[in-house]
Amino acid sequence: MRARKRNGTLLTTSEVARMLHIHINTARRWSNRGVLRSCRVGPRRDRRFRREDIQGMLTDLRTSPDIVTNHKTDPSRTTVGAGSR
Repeated sequence: MRARKRNGTLLTTSEVARMLHIHINTARRWSNRGVLRSCRVGPRRDRRFRREDIQGMLTDLRTSPDIVTNHKTDPSRTTVGAGSR
């Protein structure tokens, strides 16, 4: 928290999740995969995100809505529900 107070441009994972309307675990996963750029701070190595990076991502998504893909079901990856064989 101390780093955030000194530098108002750093955001926590939960703040990023709220800004992007995604679950906090999705923000973590995107950070791990490099979709969201982050740095680690403090002894616990908490993630922090630059506000400019997140705002840039939001701007890109607003100007190019085709970047966001629809989640379509892949017929080769169907799962069998409980009780069906």
